[in-house]
Amino acid sequence: MSLLSAGVIMQGWQSTFLGIRQLPKELSAFELQAFFTFSRAELDLIHARRADTHKLGLPLHIGFLRLSGRLLDAKRMVSATLWRHLGAQLGIASPELASLKALYTREATLMEHQRMACDVLEFTWMSEHQRRALVRFVRDEVARSGDTDQLLRFSRRWLYEHKLLIPHDRTLRSILTNALNTIERESAEAITAELIQSVADFLNLLANLVKAWNTMQMQQVLQGWPNRRQHVAPELMRKIAPTRTEGINLRGVFRFPTERYASAIMPSLATSIRTRSA
Repeated sequence: MSLLSAGVIMQGWQSTFLGIRQLPKELSAFELQAFFTFSRAELDLIHARRADTHKLGLPLHIGFLRLSGRLLDAKRMVSATLWRHLGAQLGIASPELASLKALYTREATLMEHQRMACDVLEFTWMSEHQRRALVRFVRDEVARSGDTDQLLRFSRRWLYEHKLLIPHDRTLRSILTNALNTIERESAEAITAELIQSVADFLNLLANLVKAWNTMQMQQVLQGWPNRRQHVAPELMRKIAPTRTEGINLRGVFRFPTERYASAIMPSLATSIRTRSA
């Protein structure tokens, strides 16, 4: 029975095989046992094939999917050691074939074996919902490592552990690139917002200082009027609210409207502010 046949469990030593596109030229006895030795359910499925060639072909697909997380195509080379290992398990003479191409004269048979391997190991193609989950995983990993190759390895492992077929590297890199671009854009927008808020805070402080200074000056002038026996009309006093509370501005603290004046604060960033506010 395979070391992994009870379930597709990600082992640390196995990660070097994830995403490979062809069978390794050499596999150790331990690796043959782990990937190309089969459970009873898998053997029942294999022995249900009619021709001996098909009984040898299907286990190759099951083993390769368990090994790499990818589908095996008919152009790949197969080592004599692996053929002998399969033949000994199944009680079938190992063929003198260098590749799978001679084994699959019909593409439909190849596709059927790929599908059966997916079914028995419960692998599926990644859905849109699962792609978004992968992107969320990548976002979390970026905090620890922004290296693309490292993220590729993490992504392959995540897909394998979730029993999702690992796509071509070009597809996976495209997903990672889009995720990284989104993260960079959001980070830039956050920094931009922080910079603009810093400028706005300074303007708030400046505006309130000016208002406080004006209030103080107004208060001093009004306090001096009685000493000069200058009459101050009551309606005028009512209009100057700060003077009635010894310099406190009753209208509240001034807040500079960042959204309205972003282009004046930092003209080069006006576009991104308008986009975020929309």
